[in-house]
Amino acid sequence: MRDYTALTEKFKMLSPVLNEHARRLWAATEALAVGRGGISAAARATGLSRPTIYAQAPSIDQNTIRRRGTGLRVLDRDRAFPGYTLFAPLTGQGEVYLIDLEGQVMHQWTLPYRPGGHGHLLPNGNLFYGGKGPEDQRFFPVWSNYRGGVLVEVDPQGTILWEHCCPDHHHDACHLRNGYVVLLGLEKLPPAFVPHIRGGIPGSEAHGDIYGDVVREITPDGTEVWTWRAHEHLDPALEVLHPQDPRHHWPMANTVSALVDGSLVLSFRNVSTVVIIDHTTGDVTWRLGHDVLAQQHAPYELPNGHLLIFDNGAYRRQAWPYSRVIEVHRQTQEIVWEYVDTPPRISSARISRTHSGYPTGTPSLPRVPSVASSR
Repeated sequence: MRDYTALTEKFKMLSPVLNEHARRLWAATEALAVGRGGISAAARATGLSRPTIYAQAPSIDQNTIRRRGTGLRVLDRDRAFPGYTLFAPLTGQGEVYLIDLEGQVMHQWTLPYRPGGHGHLLPNGNLFYGGKGPEDQRFFPVWSNYRGGVLVEVDPQGTILWEHCCPDHHHDACHLRNGYVVLLGLEKLPPAFVPHIRGGIPGSEAHGDIYGDVVREITPDGTEVWTWRAHEHLDPALEVLHPQDPRHHWPMANTVSALVDGSLVLSFRNVSTVVIIDHTTGDVTWRLGHDVLAQQHAPYELPNGHLLIFDNGAYRRQAWPYSRVIEVHRQTQEIVWEYVDTPPRISSARISRTHSGYPTGTPSLPRVPSVASSR
């Protein structure tokens, strides 16, 4: 009632000098200032109809990303490490940006391949980039969403120095200290193994087939020298697909990264599991499963030996879905640090998000899906 009375008095004073158009604009402006119930209050004060006032109000952008804004959103200079962030827009055509703490572009590459996986800067300053190769539907329809197919090393001027094509490559790859590369690939599971895969949406196999993850190690000339197959080392009774995930891909690796001791860490999204494997025998030496994780991405090793993991939280079994970053002590599997929004459900990145660890211990959390992170 107070808003209606105040608006009435203001309108009486201004009305003699306002034409019809100005009266409508004034009413709409005052309604927005009042907030909830403002249009009704302005209508009572001015005698204009609600539809007339509403028509003058600025339209609401229906694109959530534009409403919320993109780019640099938060900067705490006292806690942020003075480094750079490497990213590529997931829907871009091959643009890769290196930005500083202010969000200013310090360097840019324009590549001939759309982003098809992760990437990172090599010690020599070159860019290691996973791109999408030619469209390929040989596996299953959603394959195009996360397929890769092309790996390149690019110098700062944009010259491609090395290129490798692998039609079954997806998500991630990384350089090893010996100059070789390990990458994620895909193969059909043996028919006799398919009935052992538990969970997932019944009948959602790819024409009766299920594809399993493969890790391939290649030399600079593309020769495959080591291969690891998920079905030969993981227990399907333990690694169960989530009920809402299709059964065409098990267990769906989304990250491969080398540890200081030479082991490899792998993340399997659709079974909410991270494992460490011996790079010689392929044996699983460490595992963190769905009792802690929920369709996570991007585990990698910190200088203290702990693992930093982006835990997406999709289909979280213990609580309402929410995303977080966790630091896990490898020996005890204790979560020794985590970042969670307040309230937690404000941040829920179902498919992808990136994080980076810095010497200060404060992660960087870009809001833009990144080629330098997981999908």
